Amino acid sequence: MIIAVPLMAVERIISIGEKSNYHLIDLGIVEEGERKVIFEPEDITLPPPGD
Repeated sequence: MIIAVPLMAVERIISIGEKSNYHLIDLGIVEEGERKVIFEPEDITLPPPGD
């Protein structure tokens, strides 16, 4: 499951999740532009599914 929240709410949402016995992880940000997934530390770019 993915939960998208504003950047300013990430820490609060993770804290709430942990209090409810969920393990939540900040996976990154969503930016406008071409649809793709970028793993920045490794410089890996994946196209959208189906391409």
